[in-house]
Amino acid sequence: MRKIVVLLGALLISYQAHAGFLGNTLDADYLFPSDATVFDAMSNEVVGAGAEWSLFEISIDASDTMITLSRPGEINFQPGSFNGWSFTDIFGTIADIVSGTVDA
Repeated sequence: MRKIVVLLGALLISYQAHAGFLGNTLDADYLFPSDATVFDAMSNEVVGAGAEWSLFEISIDASDTMITLSRPGEINFQPGSFNGWSFTDIFGTIADIVSGTVDA
């Protein structure tokens, strides 16, 4: 099972995948105040058209090649050793993430 941990600190974050989110099942958890503490166990979702998750007015949309987190305006986070999302490939069918970018 592959786990991708995402730390937010900008308005928009995209994680480029090698290939293959579309039609596959991802689990999303919001982790705070550490990477071992699940603050909100969001849900398992099959990646398709439109946003798969929404939390704190942040829309999370997985496409075939990236996961995009967006929200109008600023995003402010409480301090902790970790404050962000974890995405897990439920069935181990998605290729490894090969790069990531943070866009302001």
